[in-house]
Amino acid sequence: MEHKFDVQVVLSAFQKIRDNGEQTEDGFKLEGVEAISSIDGYSLVLKDERTTLYLNFHNTYHFDTDTQEHADALMRQIEEIDQHF
Repeated sequence: MEHKFDVQVVLSAFQKIRDNGEQTEDGFKLEGVEAISSIDGYSLVLKDERTTLYLNFHNTYHFDTDTQEHADALMRQIEEIDQHF
């Protein structure tokens, strides 16, 4: 499975989730997407119920998902958060 996206959109959405979301045990959640950062801030996680996106130092990334459709759905949610908040 190949996933391509604009890292700036993901980073922007991550910050908007932190600014506008509800605090969870691990991070913040907005519109079904949870945003979590490592203590040092070099690793970010954005996830929904079916897919986890790990964004690491130097913009390397990994999706943990069963299907391309689930990854695409998470990316659509992230893009909507970036556009509407």
